Amino acid sequence: MLTSDEGIETRLSEPEIADIVRVYLLDEFLLGVGSVTDDASLLESGTVDSTGIVELATYLEVRFGIELDDDDMTAANLDSVGRIARFVARKQAAAGTGDRAVG
Repeated sequence: MLTSDEGIETRLSEPEIADIVRVYLLDEFLLGVGSVTDDASLLESGTVDSTGIVELATYLEVRFGIELDDDDMTAANLDSVGRIARFVARKQAAAGTGDRAVG
């Protein structure tokens, strides 16, 4: 996380990203009821629908300081918490960005 006094960028680990994404999914899509495992398909489980994927993508861009292209909007990247965590970690590493620490 960027700190104003140090200016040092630190990337989150995949488990940390997964935890943040899991909380977001629970709060925004499951309204705090239920659970989301790392490997469960978000679409097949009904946690999110196609509109929800767009909302999730927007959240990931803002929260983690990454930019998603149309080619990124695939099940291989966004269909489970584990896949999302790996995808975000790769995007951050490629872009040289760190955690933006936004809500």
